[in-house]
Amino acid sequence: MNSNISSTLKSINSVTISDNATQQICEEAATFYEQKNYGAALRLFYEAWLTLEKPQLEQKNAEIILSFIGDTYYQLAKYEPATEAFRSALACQKTGRRAFVLLRLGQALLDTNQEQQAKTYLQKAYRLGGKLLFEPEDKRYLNIIKELI
Repeated sequence: MNSNISSTLKSINSVTISDNATQQICEEAATFYEQKNYGAALRLFYEAWLTLEKPQLEQKNAEIILSFIGDTYYQLAKYEPATEAFRSALACQKTGRRAFVLLRLGQALLDTNQEQQAKTYLQKAYRLGGKLLFEPEDKRYLNIIKELI
């Protein structure tokens, strides 16, 4: 598992969430994430999720928060809930985090031995984010799609 904390935190801190209270919760969660206290970070990201109006998946910030939840699960090596969070994020409005969501979803699928599905998502991530997206990651994620790109 790769701990790509710096790019994730950069994303958290550079994302503006329309609600100040939700933004503050996400920033607090990012602090725990940076300290590798993923359990506390996850609880706060879920708290931020609960601040969204219902239906949550239709809200502007849903994809962002779900990608944070998924990435935190990914860091905990809990690939099933990570996969679920990333799939939910993909059902939301598109944001600038789409390439990251596809990358992490592909990684989580590969880490659960779902190679064919993983290749699909990793290839999509590469198309959106390019080689730069894969640079801080373990080389195996790029190597698995080399023949496809």
